[in-house]
Amino acid sequence: MNIYAAINGIKYNIKIASDLKEINFDNFDINTIPSYCLIKSKEMSFAISKWVSPKRTRSYPYERVYNTLSVAKKVTVIPNREKKTIQPKETLTTATKATVTIKNYLGGLYYFTTDEVIIQNNTLLLIESKHSKNSQLPSLGDIKDGLLKMILYCNFENVSIGNNKYKTKPVLKLTSTKLKGRLSSNDGIDESTIFFNKNSLNIKQKELIKMLFAEGRENNFIILIEEV
Repeated sequence: MNIYAAINGIKYNIKIASDLKEINFDNFDINTIPSYCLIKSKEMSFAISKWVSPKRTRSYPYERVYNTLSVAKKVTVIPNREKKTIQPKETLTTATKATVTIKNYLGGLYYFTTDEVIIQNNTLLLIESKHSKNSQLPSLGDIKDGLLKMILYCNFENVSIGNNKYKTKPVLKLTSTKLKGRLSSNDGIDESTIFFNKNSLNIKQKELIKMLFAEGRENNFIILIEEV
């Protein structure tokens, strides 16, 4: 399945970005700077994130991009798309991966892959999946990696498959073999309390889920946490 979309601007509010280490421009060396940081001089400042490994699933480059988004000027480089590979940190309920071709306002093309696509009436559910076998939640790096996709999907315009036009609803799905039950950002306080208690989540885990849900609601996408 090949999905085509346009992005003419980014509107998104982030909640869980990490602090950026400041590097003086006089000491700038792309080979030695941290994987994401803030470059400063008297005249300018900009955030930079860099690819540190050819394997996206091992080095979380999208997490580093996410961490730079609060800065007005930012630089990053992102290569590769895949279509047929299911990564170890994905647990998919359907076999429907899709390539996504994004056209920006200058006419440039960018290529991504969405883990799952479900068509409901005239709406595409664009699902990015993150899975953990050893803990109740995927790592923060994995989650931010997924959030970067949400930023793009939330700003899609003119979405089509062939000659058919669609609306979109982005979904970030977090799964684990260590969880019991299911919780969605569309659920209320009572459902959250039951899920937290059933899984004996600690304070840090609860706060992360609350911040993620707040980010999802504010930017109009769904976060789904469930057992597999």
